Amino acid sequence: MKEDQKDNMMDKFYDYGNYYLDHKDAGFLTSPEETVRVEKYIRNSHLHKVGVFHSHQRHPAILAKVDVDLHPSPEVWHLLISLRTVEYPQIRIFSVDSAKRVGEVDIQYTS
Repeated sequence: MKEDQKDNMMDKFYDYGNYYLDHKDAGFLTSPEETVRVEKYIRNSHLHKVGVFHSHQRHPAILAKVDVDLHPSPEVWHLLISLRTVEYPQIRIFSVDSAKRVGEVDIQYTS
């Protein structure tokens, strides 16, 4: 993803408080065109999307209200990687239903 559209929608991000005003490097919002390109690639490659992901630089791996509000579909999970402590990244997976209720998906690690 390379077409960050966040600056075009900063008024909506500011609705979530001063965080995006205080941290200009926070947030990323892809363009509708790039989203369509990715969706076409998935479909044409006979793949199945199971989730979306993003990372947090300064916060733990919890879905903020903006993350829940922008979550694209109850049909996919949301993987979140927190790099707050780079030596110990935190990885969590969430489900977000159509009523915007968040649940955590249990991760099973195997070696």
